[in-house]
Amino acid sequence: MFSAHKSLYFVFKNEGERYFQDSMLQLDLYDYLWLELRKSGYENIYFIDGTSDKAVFCILDGDSYDEYHKGFKFRFGKPEAYQAPIQIELEKAKAAQRILRLAGNTNGKTAFVIQNHVFTELFSPSGHQADLEKLIRQQQNSRNPVILLGSMEMNVEELERYVSPKGVFGYKTEKGQCLCRELHEIVWQKDIAPVFDGLKEKIPEQFLEIGAICGMSSFPGGRFGRNQILTVMSIFYTGGFIKIS
Repeated sequence: MFSAHKSLYFVFKNEGERYFQDSMLQLDLYDYLWLELRKSGYENIYFIDGTSDKAVFCILDGDSYDEYHKGFKFRFGKPEAYQAPIQIELEKAKAAQRILRLAGNTNGKTAFVIQNHVFTELFSPSGHQADLEKLIRQQQNSRNPVILLGSMEMNVEELERYVSPKGVFGYKTEKGQCLCRELHEIVWQKDIAPVFDGLKEKIPEQFLEIGAICGMSSFPGGRFGRNQILTVMSIFYTGGFIKIS
């Protein structure tokens, strides 16, 4: 799933989906992705979610836990011994710095699975431009992927996090660098065009639909262009991906 070793992936999950190994052992989503990332050679794996004011790192193995704390001095001795799974809460500004440090200090062995709504807050160009620009610079030559996790049932607010010209993916540095060139082009295109279908066509190795992998059909949300989505707020689309209310 992640054997291409790209610096950025877009992963969309089907709500309520179940995940199984070949042995038919049922896993939750994080365990399933952890195993897939391990198979692809990643040693340090961090799952990042958030609350209204905190980012939450979920760590499922001891190697990732040790790397997380490497190089830090502790005021009250060493961190507690690892017991899986462990969750660590950080203020969002500190969380962005921790991601940048981990991404910068490891050579292609670290992966971040981040809920897209948390990622777009941590690296928002309106409030965290310096962190976003540093991440963009790091990602130009990085093999430490950022894996953005989104839902196949997406409302307008969630969709806009992907397609807003003022958001993370609409931003470009003075040197012309952006986080994802293909999505940046779609965000700034003048004509109405399918957002996700276009992205899937441009970067198929980096566009993963977990539901489709598990036997579900591809989500139909890609048929909608950004302008269409933002101008039909009162319409319900019941095809399984976009729900506008």
